Amino acid sequence: MIEPNMADLPANDALETAIQVALVGGHSILLIGPPGSGKTMIARRLAYCLPEMTPEERLDVARVFTDAGLWVREPGSALAPPDPLARRYRAPHHTISSAGLAPGSGLRQSKRPCELQLATHGVLFLDQVDEHPLRNLELLKTARGRTDVLLVGAMNPCPCGWAGTGNPICECSSLAITRHLDRVFKTELFDLVINVPAQRTFPLDQGPRMAQTAVIRERVTAARARHRPDPDVLGGDPMPTTVLDRVAESIARLADFDYIQQHHREKALHLMGGAR
Repeated sequence: MIEPNMADLPANDALETAIQVALVGGHSILLIGPPGSGKTMIARRLAYCLPEMTPEERLDVARVFTDAGLWVREPGSALAPPDPLARRYRAPHHTISSAGLAPGSGLRQSKRPCELQLATHGVLFLDQVDEHPLRNLELLKTARGRTDVLLVGAMNPCPCGWAGTGNPICECSSLAITRHLDRVFKTELFDLVINVPAQRTFPLDQGPRMAQTAVIRERVTAARARHRPDPDVLGGDPMPTTVLDRVAESIARLADFDYIQQHHREKALHLMGGAR
């Protein structure tokens, strides 16, 4: 199978860096951009940019999908069983129920695993995240800490979708834009907030492109494998406890630093949207 390639997207150094930081540290990421900017294309490719699964991770996925009855193809079904070596990409619609999205809703739970569980060691993508019920977003915020899932959200920059693009169709007021964004920002569900600009139109063989999926995967694998020196032995920073320091540590790992420097924190703050 040919894997989706991140190089299908136009070059964007800031976006590429943010994606790699999210992948290294498992940080949730919110993509904000107009329709057609490539938000869904990016999300679909992220699972392929993660390192290959370990045997333990494959076993976890096998358990989840076996419990869901999705591991073995049913007689007469045209659907092939999932590849046990592939990381999952799940993209539930915003109309999904609380019980279908995450555990712990207080509702009667189905025997079928919820979407958060089905995305174990993979990617859970919430398109039009601002249209998901706030109850579901709050539930997801509580539940995702108990799972290894890369959470990705996408939304338009304003109610009509065209703010900041120069498109005269956008007449959204500053107040309307703030309310639109704050609905998601105030949940504090996402660690990183990244603007995805409108794509320029040109043939795929023209213009600079983002790095190949395989190249990003190699960078992420190397950064994740980099061992953090013991701070008690070398007198370095203690283990990061805040979101800011955890993001800064991921940036430091990508840059081959043993410890977090001030410029890593400054870059982390920028990727976090200036802490909104």
